Amino acid sequence: MPKIDLHMHSHYSDGQDSPEYLDNLIEKEGGSLFSITDHNYIYPKIKELVVRSKANFLQGIEVSSMDRVTSQSLHILGYSNNFNISALNEALYPVVNGYNERAKMIIKELNSKFNCDFSFETIKKELFSVCVSRNVLAMRLVEFTGNKMSIADAVKECFVQEENSWMPDASEVIKLINNCGGVAVLAHPGNLFDKIDLPELVSRLIDVGLGGIEVYYARHSQETIKELSSIAMRYDVLMTGGSDWHGKDLSKFAPGVEVSDIIYNMCISRFKTN
Repeated sequence: MPKIDLHMHSHYSDGQDSPEYLDNLIEKEGGSLFSITDHNYIYPKIKELVVRSKANFLQGIEVSSMDRVTSQSLHILGYSNNFNISALNEALYPVVNGYNERAKMIIKELNSKFNCDFSFETIKKELFSVCVSRNVLAMRLVEFTGNKMSIADAVKECFVQEENSWMPDASEVIKLINNCGGVAVLAHPGNLFDKIDLPELVSRLIDVGLGGIEVYYARHSQETIKELSSIAMRYDVLMTGGSDWHGKDLSKFAPGVEVSDIIYNMCISRFKTN
Protein backbone atom coordinates (compact mmCIF):
# COMPACT_ATOMS: atom_id res chain seq x y z
CA MET A 1 0.00 0.00 0.00
CA PRO A 2 1.24 3.53 -0.74
CA LYS A 3 2.41 5.60 2.20
CA ILE A 4 1.69 9.32 2.34
CA ASP A 5 2.15 12.08 4.89
CA LEU A 6 0.29 15.30 4.22
CA HIS A 7 0.71 16.60 7.78
CA MET A 8 4.28 17.31 8.89
CA HIS A 9 5.84 20.27 10.70
CA SER A 10 9.31 21.70 10.28
CA HIS A 11 11.34 24.14 12.36
CA TYR A 12 9.62 26.93 10.44
CA SER A 13 6.73 26.43 12.88
CA ASP A 14 6.73 24.17 15.95
CA GLY A 15 8.62 21.16 14.66
CA GLN A 16 12.19 20.15 15.43
CA ASP A 17 13.41 19.26 11.94
CA SER A 18 14.51 21.16 8.86
CA PRO A 19 12.60 20.69 5.58
CA GLU A 20 15.69 18.97 4.16
CA TYR A 21 15.65 16.48 7.04
CA LEU A 22 11.94 15.78 6.53
CA ASP A 23 12.57 15.24 2.83
CA ASN A 24 15.14 12.57 3.62
CA LEU A 25 13.04 11.11 6.43
CA ILE A 26 9.96 10.55 4.29
CA GLU A 27 12.06 8.74 1.71
CA LYS A 28 13.60 6.59 4.44
CA GLU A 29 10.10 5.74 5.69
CA GLY A 30 9.02 4.74 2.19
CA GLY A 31 6.67 7.65 1.59
CA SER A 32 5.39 8.42 -1.90
CA LEU A 33 3.72 11.79 -1.24
CA PHE A 34 4.33 14.30 1.53
CA SER A 35 3.62 17.85 2.57
CA ILE A 36 5.10 20.20 5.14
CA THR A 37 2.14 21.96 6.74
CA ASP A 38 3.68 24.52 9.06
CA HIS A 39 1.32 26.53 11.23
CA ASN A 40 -0.07 29.75 9.79
CA TYR A 41 2.94 30.39 7.55
CA ILE A 42 4.66 29.00 4.46
CA TYR A 43 8.40 29.54 4.13
CA PRO A 44 8.56 31.10 0.63
CA LYS A 45 11.53 29.02 -0.57
CA ILE A 46 10.45 25.71 0.92
CA LYS A 47 10.09 23.96 -2.45
CA GLU A 48 13.76 24.64 -3.12
CA LEU A 49 14.71 22.76 0.05
CA VAL A 50 12.89 19.48 -0.65
CA VAL A 51 14.32 18.17 -3.90
CA ARG A 52 16.43 15.21 -2.77
CA SER A 53 13.95 12.40 -2.19
CA LYS A 54 11.94 10.57 -4.81
CA ALA A 55 8.67 11.32 -3.02
CA ASN A 56 6.21 13.79 -4.51
CA PHE A 57 6.15 17.05 -2.54
CA LEU A 58 3.04 19.14 -2.02
CA GLN A 59 3.19 22.61 -0.54
CA GLY A 60 0.98 22.92 2.53
CA ILE A 61 -0.08 24.91 5.55
CA GLU A 62 -2.12 24.33 8.72
CA VAL A 63 -4.21 27.30 9.80
CA SER A 64 -5.68 27.82 13.26
CA SER A 65 -9.31 28.90 13.35
CA MET A 66 -12.54 28.94 15.31
CA ASP A 67 -15.92 27.68 14.21
CA ARG A 68 -18.04 30.54 15.47
CA VAL A 69 -21.22 28.45 15.27
CA THR A 70 -20.03 25.86 17.79
CA SER A 71 -17.17 27.85 19.42
CA GLN A 72 -14.93 24.91 18.56
CA SER A 73 -11.26 25.34 17.73
CA LEU A 74 -10.50 23.89 14.28
CA HIS A 75 -7.35 23.42 12.24
CA ILE A 76 -7.68 23.74 8.49
CA LEU A 77 -5.01 22.25 6.24
CA GLY A 78 -4.37 23.80 2.84
CA TYR A 79 -2.55 22.29 -0.14
CA SER A 80 -1.29 23.55 -3.48
CA ASN A 81 1.91 23.74 -5.46
CA ASN A 82 0.72 27.06 -6.84
CA PHE A 83 -0.13 28.96 -3.66
CA ASN A 84 -0.02 32.74 -3.66
CA ILE A 85 2.33 32.51 -0.69
CA SER A 86 2.81 36.22 -0.10
CA ALA A 87 -0.95 36.85 -0.03
CA LEU A 88 -1.53 33.88 2.28
CA ASN A 89 1.23 34.86 4.72
CA GLU A 90 0.12 38.47 4.78
CA ALA A 91 -3.49 37.52 5.51
CA LEU A 92 -2.38 35.25 8.37
CA TYR A 93 -0.12 37.80 10.06
CA PRO A 94 -2.77 38.60 12.74
CA VAL A 95 -2.84 34.89 13.67
CA VAL A 96 0.95 34.74 13.95
CA ASN A 97 0.90 37.92 16.03
CA GLY A 98 -1.80 36.43 18.27
CA TYR A 99 0.35 33.38 18.96
CA ASN A 100 3.34 35.58 19.76
CA GLU A 101 1.28 37.61 22.23
CA ARG A 102 0.18 34.35 23.82
CA ALA A 103 3.82 33.23 24.03
CA LYS A 104 4.68 36.39 25.95
CA MET A 105 1.93 35.55 28.45
CA ILE A 106 3.21 31.98 28.81
CA ILE A 107 6.78 33.18 29.32
CA LYS A 108 5.63 35.52 32.05
CA GLU A 109 3.88 32.63 33.82
CA LEU A 110 6.88 30.29 33.44
CA ASN A 111 9.31 32.91 34.73
CA SER A 112 7.11 33.46 37.76
CA LYS A 113 6.41 29.80 38.56
CA PHE A 114 9.81 28.25 37.79
CA ASN A 115 12.06 31.27 38.35
CA CYS A 116 13.20 31.14 34.73
CA ASP A 117 14.78 34.06 32.94
CA PHE A 118 13.16 33.44 29.54
CA SER A 119 13.00 36.39 27.16
CA PHE A 120 10.57 36.41 24.24
CA GLU A 121 12.90 38.54 22.12
CA THR A 122 15.90 36.28 22.77
CA ILE A 123 14.00 33.08 22.04
CA LYS A 124 12.42 34.55 18.90
CA LYS A 125 15.80 35.54 17.46
CA GLU A 126 17.06 31.98 17.83
CA LEU A 127 14.18 30.42 15.86
CA PHE A 128 13.52 29.78 12.19
CA SER A 129 9.79 30.20 12.80
CA VAL A 130 7.78 33.41 12.70
CA CYS A 131 6.20 32.74 16.09
CA VAL A 132 7.15 31.23 19.44
CA SER A 133 5.12 28.06 20.00
CA ARG A 134 4.15 26.05 23.06
CA ASN A 135 6.43 23.26 21.87
CA VAL A 136 9.42 25.59 21.79
CA LEU A 137 8.67 26.91 25.27
CA ALA A 138 8.10 23.39 26.60
CA MET A 139 11.48 22.26 25.29
CA ARG A 140 13.12 25.32 26.86
CA LEU A 141 11.45 24.48 30.16
CA VAL A 142 12.68 20.86 30.03
CA GLU A 143 16.20 22.11 29.38
CA PHE A 144 15.93 24.69 32.18
CA THR A 145 14.87 22.02 34.69
CA GLY A 146 17.80 19.79 33.72
CA ASN A 147 15.57 17.27 31.95
CA LYS A 148 13.76 16.54 35.20
CA MET A 149 10.44 17.18 33.48
CA SER A 150 9.00 15.32 30.49
CA ILE A 151 8.01 17.15 27.33
CA ALA A 152 4.39 16.16 27.92
CA ASP A 153 4.40 17.65 31.43
CA ALA A 154 6.21 20.76 30.20
CA VAL A 155 3.59 21.33 27.50
CA LYS A 156 0.87 21.23 30.19
CA GLU A 157 2.66 24.12 31.93
CA CYS A 158 2.46 26.19 28.74
CA PHE A 159 -1.26 26.94 28.84
CA VAL A 160 -2.74 30.28 29.84
CA GLN A 161 -6.23 31.72 29.92
CA GLU A 162 -6.74 33.74 26.75
CA GLU A 163 -9.43 35.22 24.56
CA ASN A 164 -9.64 34.07 20.95
CA SER A 165 -10.88 37.13 19.08
CA TRP A 166 -7.72 37.06 16.95
CA MET A 167 -8.59 33.61 15.64
CA PRO A 168 -10.25 33.74 12.20
CA ASP A 169 -13.52 31.98 11.54
CA ALA A 170 -13.08 28.58 9.89
CA SER A 171 -15.18 29.61 6.90
CA GLU A 172 -12.92 32.62 6.34
CA VAL A 173 -9.84 30.38 6.43
CA ILE A 174 -11.33 27.97 3.90
CA LYS A 175 -12.16 30.83 1.55
CA LEU A 176 -8.66 32.28 2.00
CA ILE A 177 -7.01 28.96 1.12
CA ASN A 178 -9.23 28.58 -1.93
CA ASN A 179 -8.64 32.17 -3.05
CA CYS A 180 -4.87 31.68 -2.75
CA GLY A 181 -5.01 28.65 -5.04
CA GLY A 182 -5.33 25.80 -2.56
CA VAL A 183 -7.56 22.95 -1.43
CA ALA A 184 -8.87 23.19 2.15
CA VAL A 185 -8.98 20.04 4.32
CA LEU A 186 -10.28 19.62 7.88
CA ALA A 187 -7.41 18.41 10.11
CA HIS A 188 -7.67 15.49 12.56
CA PRO A 189 -11.51 15.45 12.59
CA GLY A 190 -11.61 12.32 14.71
CA ASN A 191 -10.83 14.52 17.70
CA LEU A 192 -14.19 16.25 17.23
CA PHE A 193 -16.62 13.33 17.44
CA ASP A 194 -17.31 13.76 21.16
CA LYS A 195 -17.44 17.56 20.97
CA ILE A 196 -19.74 18.52 18.10
CA ASP A 197 -21.98 17.11 15.38
CA LEU A 198 -19.19 16.32 12.92
CA PRO A 199 -21.35 15.50 9.85
CA GLU A 200 -23.21 18.80 10.33
CA LEU A 201 -19.92 20.67 10.57
CA VAL A 202 -18.50 19.02 7.46
CA SER A 203 -21.68 19.73 5.51
CA ARG A 204 -21.66 23.37 6.57
CA LEU A 205 -17.97 23.84 5.75
CA ILE A 206 -18.38 22.18 2.35
CA ASP A 207 -20.88 24.93 1.53
CA VAL A 208 -18.08 27.49 1.91
CA GLY A 209 -15.46 25.49 0.02
CA LEU A 210 -14.06 22.67 2.18
CA GLY A 211 -12.53 20.11 -0.18
CA GLY A 212 -11.57 17.22 2.06
CA ILE A 213 -11.10 15.70 5.51
CA GLU A 214 -8.04 14.09 7.07
CA VAL A 215 -9.32 10.54 7.42
CA TYR A 216 -6.04 8.63 7.82
CA TYR A 217 -4.58 10.49 10.77
CA ALA A 218 -1.97 8.62 12.81
CA ARG A 219 -3.97 8.89 16.05
CA HIS A 220 -7.26 7.76 14.52
CA SER A 221 -8.41 4.28 15.41
CA GLN A 222 -9.61 1.92 12.69
CA GLU A 223 -13.17 2.52 13.86
CA THR A 224 -12.67 6.29 13.57
CA ILE A 225 -11.17 5.91 10.09
CA LYS A 226 -14.19 3.86 9.05
CA GLU A 227 -16.61 6.51 10.34
CA LEU A 228 -14.69 9.35 8.72
CA SER A 229 -14.47 7.48 5.42
CA SER A 230 -18.24 7.12 5.49
CA ILE A 231 -18.66 10.87 6.05
CA ALA A 232 -16.20 11.69 3.26
CA MET A 233 -18.02 9.41 0.81
CA ARG A 234 -21.41 10.76 1.89
CA TYR A 235 -20.37 14.31 1.04
CA ASP A 236 -18.06 13.35 -1.84
CA VAL A 237 -14.93 15.05 -0.52
CA LEU A 238 -11.27 14.06 -0.71
CA MET A 239 -9.74 11.78 1.94
CA THR A 240 -6.18 12.64 3.03
CA GLY A 241 -3.83 11.38 5.72
CA GLY A 242 -0.84 12.34 7.81
CA SER A 243 1.11 11.74 10.99
CA ASP A 244 1.26 15.29 12.43
CA TRP A 245 5.01 14.75 12.80
CA HIS A 246 6.81 17.39 14.89
CA GLY A 247 10.08 15.58 15.61
CA LYS A 248 11.32 12.58 17.56
CA ASP A 249 10.94 14.30 20.95
CA LEU A 250 7.44 15.60 20.22
CA SER A 251 5.74 12.87 18.17
CA LYS A 252 4.48 9.44 19.17
CA PHE A 253 4.06 8.11 15.64
CA ALA A 254 6.56 7.75 12.80
CA PRO A 255 5.96 9.72 9.60
CA GLY A 256 3.66 8.25 6.99
CA VAL A 257 0.27 6.56 6.93
CA GLU A 258 -0.76 3.76 4.61
CA VAL A 259 -3.64 4.38 2.23
CA SER A 260 -5.20 2.45 -0.62
CA ASP A 261 -4.09 2.93 -4.21
CA ILE A 262 -7.44 4.60 -4.85
CA ILE A 263 -6.92 7.23 -2.11
CA TYR A 264 -3.33 7.83 -3.21
CA ASN A 265 -4.29 8.29 -6.85
CA MET A 266 -7.16 10.61 -5.89
CA CYS A 267 -4.72 12.81 -3.92
CA ILE A 268 -2.22 12.89 -6.78
CA SER A 269 -4.93 13.69 -9.32
CA ARG A 270 -6.63 16.35 -7.19
CA PHE A 271 -3.53 18.26 -6.18
CA LYS A 272 -1.84 18.19 -9.57
CA THR A 273 -4.60 20.46 -10.86
CA ASN A 274 -3.88 23.17 -8.27
